[in-house]
Amino acid sequence: MELKGLGFVPLLLVFWCAAWLATSYIVTVVLGHAASPLMSISDVGNSFPENILLRIGFIGMSIGTLVLTFLIYKYMVMHTEEFRGHQVLIQRILLAIVWASCFATAVMHVLSPKEYPRIHFVSTIISITCEALYYLGQSIQMYKLPGAKKVIHHSRCTCCGLAFTCAIFYFGYKTLQELFYDDDEDWDEIREITTIIIEWVMLLLILINIVTYYSTMQRLMLTVSRNSCKLSLRVRIDDFGV
Repeated sequence: MELKGLGFVPLLLVFWCAAWLATSYIVTVVLGHAASPLMSISDVGNSFPENILLRIGFIGMSIGTLVLTFLIYKYMVMHTEEFRGHQVLIQRILLAIVWASCFATAVMHVLSPKEYPRIHFVSTIISITCEALYYLGQSIQMYKLPGAKKVIHHSRCTCCGLAFTCAIFYFGYKTLQELFYDDDEDWDEIREITTIIIEWVMLLLILINIVTYYSTMQRLMLTVSRNSCKLSLRVRIDDFGV
């Protein structure tokens, strides 16, 4: 059995993320568990039942990201083995980085921030920074491939560069907040607005970047062998470009 084109994988991942996040957000507002309808992602799901929805959503997103990034890894290996063999090592490093991000995301939402504040804080930083770093590194590697469509890769590099910048800023901001917390209402409002802007902008940039992999995944075919029940991936012969 063959699936000609795997473009549904990134689209399904983006749809899943948007669906569960919108559902959790609406439930939080409707049940009155938020002080304001305008809130950051980290403020969504602090109470039952939306916290269960949020955990299921993030764990599902982690699994989807594992699948997508593995497919990207296989796609890149097919190219780099032919053109630049040493790039395979870079792909393995990038894969390890994004899988570390997925693991940190799962830990972040399995452990309660109230009971394990430090672990939750560190997991958040690892999750956000590693995912932004992966997509930035992968967009640069794809840009180097022969026949790459520059418009798509310019969009990827721009989104990933901005997301990584936001991640670094978010890391520094959260660290300073942990070290020099000032219980002042004016500063609390500024911190809340800053967190809302950074988190939603980062999420939007990451989702846009994931959508750009639609054309890449469409150039893959998934072959299932009935005899050995093995999965194999190969680039479509009639469309080898990125």
